[in-house]
Formats: sequence, structure tokens, C-alpha cells
Amino acid sequence: MDLSDSLQWRAFQRLIELLQGRENELMVLVRPLNRYIMAAENQQIFDTRLAGGVDCLRGRQIPLIALAPLSFDLYGG
Repeated sequence: MDLSDSLQWRAFQRLIELLQGRENELMVLVRPLNRYIMAAENQQIFDTRLAGGVDCLRGRQIPLIALAPLSFDLYGG
């Protein structure tokens, strides 16, 4: 799903606005997701959408830490 169609993303954006409106300082932690459970074509879509979300947060000048994906052997099975 595209971010512009995502109810969760819109709710997250509203939460950011609410917290900033209350003069909170924000920082977002973007954690790795187990990409190895996805089909290859879905990994590419996920990466594109994740990059779009990170770009949006950076565009709003929200500090963030985007952790790199983990290697396959670091996920439990």
C-alpha cells in the first residue's frame, strides 16, 4: 500500500502534529524488519516505501535513527 493511502501512516502523521503542537521534542527510531520472509519483489516495494517514510520525516526535520537491516542469520527461526 502506498503511504498516501495508509491509515496507519496518516495516524502517525497526526500524532507527530499533536506532539509537536504540545512542544514535545521528537525522535523516531526506524527498526529493521525481517525482510527475508518477503518475496523478492515485495522487498523492493518495502524498501521504496520505507525510504519514502524516512524522507518524509527528514523533510519535516524530525530527528531519526534508521537502523540497517540485519543479516539473515540474526533472525530467530
